[in-house]
Amino acid sequence: MGNPLCPGRGTIMRVRDVMTRGPIHVRPETSVRNARWLMRLYSTEHLPVVAGDHPVAMLSYHEIEVTTGRAPRVQGLVPPSAHTIGPEETLEAAQRLLQACHAEALVVIEEDRLVGVLSRAQVQRAGR
Repeated sequence: MGNPLCPGRGTIMRVRDVMTRGPIHVRPETSVRNARWLMRLYSTEHLPVVAGDHPVAMLSYHEIEVTTGRAPRVQGLVPPSAHTIGPEETLEAAQRLLQACHAEALVVIEEDRLVGVLSRAQVQRAGR
C-alpha cells in the first residue's frame, strides 16, 4: 500500500479519511436492471445491499455483467454477506482485509449501520 501515514502530518490515515460517505445503496428486492442504472448514473462499481438499515452484501458491476439474465433481483446475484470495516480502522488494516477477502470494496459500518464504502482503489490512491 505504501505509507499508511498522511504525508507531512505524521498521523495514521483512517478509513473515514478516504471512504465514500453516505453511498447510494440498493435493497435485496431491487431489480438488477435498476442496480445497473444506478451504478452508471453515480459512476460507481460497488453498491452496498441493505436490508432494513443493515448492510447484508456488496454488489459489484462485474457481478451484474457476468450474470446478466440469471437473476431479476439483486438478492439472486450476491450471497448474503458483506465484508465490513469500521471508520476508525487504519487504512493498513483495510488493505489487509481487502487482500484476505479478495474483495474490491468494503462496507463501512458504525453501530451496524451503513456509513460508507471503501474501495481498493481508494486505499491505493491514499497510500501514494
